[in-house]
Amino acid sequence: MDEKPGYLELGEAYPGQEGFLIGDEQGLRRLRQAIDVALEQGECLDMPLGEFGGVRVLPTEFFTEEEAYEECGSWACLLILLLLLVLLAIFLVGLYVTVTTLWHWIGQ
Repeated sequence: MDEKPGYLELGEAYPGQEGFLIGDEQGLRRLRQAIDVALEQGECLDMPLGEFGGVRVLPTEFFTEEEAYEECGSWACLLILLLLLVLLAIFLVGLYVTVTTLWHWIGQ
């Protein structure tokens, strides 16, 4: 008979458990095993951990460098901004044409 993986979840969906990693005893024991594997091998992806895909060890610099929080590269952000400006310009031209057409239509 297969051993049940237990339950392991973020507590955000449960009142009073926000900010906690929660689980039953079996789920937490399995998490402990996955952490041990990750500490030895760098990651553990082959163990059922509830809603989590695995455990991974990252260097401290990952959490302390500002670049880790950058959502897009400078060229990608510039391209997105340019696209949004073009869309805004098209919208404003369309608005101008609509308003002037209505103005001339009402004036006649």
